Amino acid sequence: MTFRYAICNETFQGWDHQRICQFARSCGYEGLEVAPFMWAPRITDVTAQQRRLYRQQAEDAGIKIIGLHWLLAKTEGFVVTDPDPAVRRRTAEYLRELARCCREVGGDLLIFGSPAQRKSPPGCTKNEATDLALDTLRQAATAFSDFGVTFCLEPLAPSETDFLNTGDEARELLERLNHPNFALHLDVKAMSSEAVPIPDLI
Repeated sequence: MTFRYAICNETFQGWDHQRICQFARSCGYEGLEVAPFMWAPRITDVTAQQRRLYRQQAEDAGIKIIGLHWLLAKTEGFVVTDPDPAVRRRTAEYLRELARCCREVGGDLLIFGSPAQRKSPPGCTKNEATDLALDTLRQAATAFSDFGVTFCLEPLAPSETDFLNTGDEARELLERLNHPNFALHLDVKAMSSEAVPIPDLI
């Protein structure tokens, strides 16, 4: 198994991409995880030319962009659990664009945290919210295959969201998705909120 030690680019607020890549590599990191809002308000605002430049700057620094996270953070109008089919369709389209960008900058992972964009809608049960999320993710799944990226479900603590709070809940959703381009992402902070000890959880 290959391990890539990576750091998130939003650690370096106010820095340009090239400087981030060079500094991260000088600290011994091999990879960079990108929050799209560090590049532009929406990923669709990042041109093909800019994507090529970001990838080249990372490669020149000796670091690899491993993927994107905070996928929907600081955006408006995108919610995977929204009851409105039009909103879910728009969200799926945006996830497809994130997959395209991820591949173009050299990454292959999409880490789905984005707590504000996955909360259970008012009046919906957790099961109903799960069905809504399944619909959104299934609409986007073909793009994940086409671009060769893996969409990773990240459980988050109840203090952040009420949807996908445990490893078991994420595993159950993955089983329902039943798709090779979806996986589980375990975060230490989130695991610390579970009753099960972290070693047992893993």
